[in-house]
Amino acid sequence: TPAAERLGGGREFRLIAGLTERINRGADLDALLDTLHVALREVVPCDRLSIGLLQADGHTLVLGPVRTDGQVALASGYHESIEGSTLKPLLETGATRIIEDLEAYLAAKPSSQSTRQIVREGMRSSLTVPLVVGDRRVGVMWFSSRTRAAYVRAHEDFMRCIAGHVAFVVEKAWLREENL
Repeated sequence: TPAAERLGGGREFRLIAGLTERINRGADLDALLDTLHVALREVVPCDRLSIGLLQADGHTLVLGPVRTDGQVALASGYHESIEGSTLKPLLETGATRIIEDLEAYLAAKPSSQSTRQIVREGMRSSLTVPLVVGDRRVGVMWFSSRTRAAYVRAHEDFMRCIAGHVAFVVEKAWLREENL
């Protein structure tokens, strides 16, 4: 069965078309995240959606917008160095990552304050997708679920398609900020 059928029988293609339309109309990152958080539930588990923005120094990731239907322990503005983190290789290679059990991950990596906070929010698995425009690394998008092992390869493949659109909006936001 093709990934599209396994995920949602074509709904994801309508979602991509809707996102493209919003981007073409000039949707900002907050508006896009609102759309994603609601629309993605049809095709991908998404109890928490957030974006980390890679700063100009290329070493610091700052948490941008967060959407969740629960409490927020890890909020916008949180920042952390990617040096020595498990995110650095993802950003360097563009590889996605699924963590099937965030509590087990935290037990193996107890120094991860960001993981500790989202586990406190009740998240139990996650999908991390780097945001890249051309050769420029702009950030990371995280999808989190309250269910362990909520993500499969088809989710990764689909989210790579979405990530390209989101990365474009992030880069546009940066350009606007730099020109203010």
